[in-house]
Amino acid sequence: MRIETDLLRIVPRDRWGEVPDLFIFHGRRTCDAKRPECERCTVEPWCPSSQEAGFPDLFRVPRKKRPAKKNPKAATKKKPVAGNRPTKKT
Repeated sequence: MRIETDLLRIVPRDRWGEVPDLFIFHGRRTCDAKRPECERCTVEPWCPSSQEAGFPDLFRVPRKKRPAKKNPKAATKKKPVAGNRPTKKT
């Protein structure tokens, strides 16, 4: 709620409806979770994440290695295609 009250003090009342859209746009264009562009960010001086980290590389999370498949042949088995299915005997 603190952020909301701070914003209400600095944003004119007639523009309150635009603020959520502007933050969404900012998040999509500048402050992407995987690659924030702090150097071109207009709110960087007030951003606690930027001040804590210092540079964007610290935001990157290393990918976890996927476990090896237990049965590698199972993934390569060919399954019948619709046109090649065996016919049912009646």
